[in-house]
Amino acid sequence: MTAKSNPLFNSEKGQSLIEALGLALAMFGFVSVVMAVFYLCLVHVGINYLLHENLVCEATQGSHDCRQEFLTRSRVFLFAAHLEKFESSHSSDHFKNRVEISMPMHRTMRLQKELALYR
Repeated sequence: MTAKSNPLFNSEKGQSLIEALGLALAMFGFVSVVMAVFYLCLVHVGINYLLHENLVCEATQGSHDCRQEFLTRSRVFLFAAHLEKFESSHSSDHFKNRVEISMPMHRTMRLQKELALYR
């Protein structure tokens, strides 16, 4: 019995299933990487914006209410990450905020924002 006459080697019924599974796995990996990059960008832009808003709030209103507002509003961006540190310091006309965020896949994002008032 040769390979061509053997019915086990002539069957092509499972070939499309194997190709579909391989393609689905590749597409899932690609979409996962794109979504992870999108989330990292979203967190960076969103927290950077909130840090700026917090600096303006501290310069105009005071610190305690602004800190609570920042923590509340940052939860929207941090649904898959965790806020590790939030430090706020100010001198007479200089305000500074630092944030450390623990991201998925054991990544850490550190952002720092400063605001100097000119009078």
